[in-house]
Amino acid sequence: MRVLSRNKWSTLASASVIASVSLCLLMFAAPSVRADNPSLSVYGYVYDTEGLPVNGATVLIVIVESGHSRYGTTDSDGLYSSATDFNATDYALGNTIRVTASYDSNLAQNETAVTAGIVSVGVAQVDVHFTYEIPEFGSLLGTVVAMVGIALVSAVALSRRRRA
Repeated sequence: MRVLSRNKWSTLASASVIASVSLCLLMFAAPSVRADNPSLSVYGYVYDTEGLPVNGATVLIVIVESGHSRYGTTDSDGLYSSATDFNATDYALGNTIRVTASYDSNLAQNETAVTAGIVSVGVAQVDVHFTYEIPEFGSLLGTVVAMVGIALVSAVALSRRRRA
């Protein structure tokens, strides 16, 4: 058996300590880097041209650069949120968050950049506004369409009554 000299033994011990410290840094530094980029929740409101909330719109949320996406649906207040958060690896500072709302075959879109402020709180609000009238009974166009429909049904009913 060979006995190591004191010089060689201390060199081996030093190399062992350096390797251990390096391994610890690799193991524990990675989570701290990810902590700087938390999971990201995206929410917002969808409004029609009159500024009223749109209930039941389907919303697609996409991080453009990574292609990661989430879906949501608006509630009666027009509020949507991503069903699950984006992971820290799904986005980076400066990426674009694009939100597309779909309602009654109409589309509207808005986007924002991931800023340091968004990253620090882990939340981004992106509101979407339709720039055209969505026909429904609560809107002026929807009311006019309903009134014309009722008038046509009444006219047909009256003309059939007169024939009989």
